[in-house]
Amino acid sequence: MNILSLFLACSSPTLVDGQVNDIWGNPVEGVTASMQGADNKEKTDGNGEFSFTAKEGKMSFRADKSGYIPVLASTSYKKEDEASPKINMVMYPDPESKGFWAIGSSKYIQLQSQKIHEKEANLNTIKGLHQVGKKEEIRLKSPKPNFVFRTDLRKEQVTQLGLQIHRLEFVENRDFQSLTGIKTVAVNLWIATDEVKYTMKRMETEDRYLVQVTEPLKKGIYCFHSNNVLTNKDSTDSRNIPEELLLAYPFEIH
Repeated sequence: MNILSLFLACSSPTLVDGQVNDIWGNPVEGVTASMQGADNKEKTDGNGEFSFTAKEGKMSFRADKSGYIPVLASTSYKKEDEASPKINMVMYPDPESKGFWAIGSSKYIQLQSQKIHEKEANLNTIKGLHQVGKKEEIRLKSPKPNFVFRTDLRKEQVTQLGLQIHRLEFVENRDFQSLTGIKTVAVNLWIATDEVKYTMKRMETEDRYLVQVTEPLKKGIYCFHSNNVLTNKDSTDSRNIPEELLLAYPFEIH
């Protein structure tokens, strides 16, 4: 290396190289990338790449594009670092309408709502769904599915919903104690059994939430519902529950 080349190498600023992909690993072109403290903004190229002049310490980035949910990410850099800093950002497409959207292998799958039915039997009320397991359900391959929940509700309203995921089992008949002895009643409903644990995190757009199941699910039928509207526990007055959450949103793990 001659003296001029050595001088240019030493004087060239260190760059932080960024990569933006969607949740399926595809590069996203045309994303507006910004770095906190930088005067300029960059657009990702056809490979989803961008770059900024690196600054020592923590560097924070934001990625925006119409049709996608904005995302934040950060990385750190020290002048003594041998490698140039890199930042990878993953963007979620913005669901086109309200509801629960399962993240499939290559696209979103919208969960279809179903009305909750009630069966009265000897002063007992059994709640459940009809026809789950036919065309209404959504079949998912991953035992730990993730979902994007889009809603018009405020953060505090979402917190008060008591959103739940339950495994469903089909009940054809159920025995009840009556004054004259045991009475068998036809039910023919899919009813809630085991509750599923999950985490829910608000995304950078206020009314979008990422829902992640925490433990692998067994094969079977499951559904979203809120405020115990699908269980036999006391539920909140239905007049105070948004219409879209008076319904259940089933899906299948297979």
